[in-house]
This record gives sequence, C-alpha cells and structure tokens, in this order.
Amino acid sequence: MRLASLGEFRRLIYTPDSAPSLNTLRARVRNGRLAGGVIDGGRYYVDLDEFDRKHNLRGQIAAAKATLEADSRLAGLI
Repeated sequence: MRLASLGEFRRLIYTPDSAPSLNTLRARVRNGRLAGGVIDGGRYYVDLDEFDRKHNLRGQIAAAKATLEADSRLAGLI
C-alpha cells in the first residue's frame, strides 16, 4: 500500500490548471468518490495502488476487447 498525502496526490495526478482544491479532494474521500481515499487520525491520504487499480480497469477492458476483436475466429460474435 503506497499512501500519498492529498497534496502529493494532486501533484502526481493533475496538471496545475486542472487540480481540484484540497477541500474538494477531502470531500471526495469522505463521500467515497475518490478510489483509495483513507482518513488516518484526521489526515487524508490516497492509497495509490487502489487508485491505480480502479482507474486502470477501463484501460484493461478496452485492451481485452481490442484483443478479442482482432481474433478472426470470433468474427461476428463480438
């Protein structure tokens, strides 16, 4: 489990012009909208492994779909 403070998470994931405020990120953690959000003793963190796992799922599905579509044996089934 790789934990990052909200400030560090913000620098890693967002561009300076698109970064949400720390208050917005805290609200997302409290509401469960930020994958991997953790509150420990009043401090907010993001579990980077959990965040990566949840947010990379769409990419994995798209890659699997492309692989299946390229298989000529499955033509017309997908």
